[in-house]
Amino acid sequence: VLLLQYSKALSIFKLNFLFLMESLAQLSFNNWFSWNSCVNWFNFLLVSFFELKTTNFIKSLFGFEASA
Repeated sequence: VLLLQYSKALSIFKLNFLFLMESLAQLSFNNWFSWNSCVNWFNFLLVSFFELKTTNFIKSLFGFEASA
């Protein structure tokens, strides 16, 4: 069950990693837009990480098993 959450987080990370690569590829075309995309990517990564932590915390608080 923990593996399922790990794989979910990993797929989110892969998606964001591809988005970051795309943003870096655009760097040569438009510096500001790419920098903005990178900032958005890191924000999204932080938010998704904290969401994962928060849901785990809430589940443990109410005594739920960490399940999907």
